[in-house]
Amino acid sequence: MSECREVAEEVVRKSSLHCMIAGSLRRGEEYSHDVDIVCVDPEMRENESRITRFEKNTCSIDLYSANPKHFGAMMLTYTGPAGSNIGLRVKAAKKGMKLNQYGLWDRETGELVASETEKEILEALEHPWKPPEQRGK
Repeated sequence: MSECREVAEEVVRKSSLHCMIAGSLRRGEEYSHDVDIVCVDPEMRENESRITRFEKNTCSIDLYSANPKHFGAMMLTYTGPAGSNIGLRVKAAKKGMKLNQYGLWDRETGELVASETEKEILEALEHPWKPPEQRGK
């Protein structure tokens, strides 16, 4: 197990919040020096997030905190990869929607369409769900 995966798992385990590893580690890339972790913070307001950056050993950690309502959108965004995110945003735009780290929105009404789970967002886009390790391939 890589040092950064160990650090990520330790951060998740020790957090008082519900957190999950995202980014390249979630996609199965074992040797990454940057770590993305998404945490649910019930005290965060909707459409608000916080980033905490720190280093431990040789690992650079980005800890994203968000309202529970936006957890799925945050996981989708910060798991990536970038090419997959761009493709999903283009698909959303073609369907009259906007996708960002807070959710999938109807461009015309501004109404939130989906945000709580990755599957919910992908279903609304009529896009097949893939396990993180198969995204971007």
